[in-house]
Amino acid sequence: MNERGVSRRAVTIRIGWFLLWLALVLVQCASSEGQTPHSNEPKAPNAPIRQARTLQVTSTRVLTVPAFGFWGLPLCDDAGDLYFQPSGKADSAIFKLSQPDESNSRMFQIPSEGSESDSLIDYTVTPSGALYVLAQDVKQKFHVYSFEPDGGVKHNVKLETPDYALLVDFAVFDNDTILGTGYYQRDAPGTLHGKSYAVLFDQSGQLLKDMTSRFSLDATSSDQTGPLNHISIRPGKDGNLYLLGSSAVLVISPSGEIIRRIKFVKPDPATAAVGLEVADGLVSIELGDKPAAGKPVRPRYLVLDATSGKEYGYFAPPEEVKGKLGRFSREEGFIFVAREKGNLKLISAKMN
Repeated sequence: MNERGVSRRAVTIRIGWFLLWLALVLVQCASSEGQTPHSNEPKAPNAPIRQARTLQVTSTRVLTVPAFGFWGLPLCDDAGDLYFQPSGKADSAIFKLSQPDESNSRMFQIPSEGSESDSLIDYTVTPSGALYVLAQDVKQKFHVYSFEPDGGVKHNVKLETPDYALLVDFAVFDNDTILGTGYYQRDAPGTLHGKSYAVLFDQSGQLLKDMTSRFSLDATSSDQTGPLNHISIRPGKDGNLYLLGSSAVLVISPSGEIIRRIKFVKPDPATAAVGLEVADGLVSIELGDKPAAGKPVRPRYLVLDATSGKEYGYFAPPEEVKGKLGRFSREEGFIFVAREKGNLKLISAKMN
């Protein structure tokens, strides 16, 4: 082969290698198009989940009262009396467990009209021990009953609820003004359908003020047959009501003004604020996990100063306690209601 042929072949080979290199470059560029370049900066670590301090049992007491089933958590007053909604009383009665003298315990019954009793929706107890019951009659009207110490009905107040509205939760101020929260039913006009609301009623049940625009409530079900998301509202000894939100406790005056927001950050972001207790200048926020099949829900309690919002402590119930929270106070800590040998049992766990 002559020199011209060798030279032409060498050029051809070089051109072939160049085209192959160019093709590879184009393929790499196409594959990386639209991708975000990797950053060499380290990622910020997630905030660590704080563990609650597990409380220790400080005392137990088995009562003479036989154990019974009840709905939800009991309420309490400043005297230490516990109030339950028994599960076997057709949703129309509240049982007061007097402490420490159990012989003064009694049942508070919603009056019946003929063969029909009003349906108990919710109940609340003031620090001084005044019991109020929210009920709905057979005509779908809402009433608030108050009671005498001997169990008799003191007042029956019919509420002027908004059209298409259902009440779910309520609480009563010292001056008998009523704060009610709920939602609009599925047959409400399109702009209201399924929306939450909050209103103030005066002592006679007349609509005093619409509070819906003052604070945001978690949405509830617009299906009457579906689950209702209850909102924790607790009366304080200072005469105000404390309403639990997802990231703050609202302190509401009898005139309907929000006088303070007690903001909080959940030590575990996966939990939800599900319950509230107010006592002795403290608020205890119950934080619960989402229920999982076959896994018990273990609550934790974030305790804050009710004035400054400063954290007082973050607690978990004693490992051996299987009962429900019944009472909370600065001195006694958490008192749980359990059962032993057929009777009710109180288990105390102090915070200090």
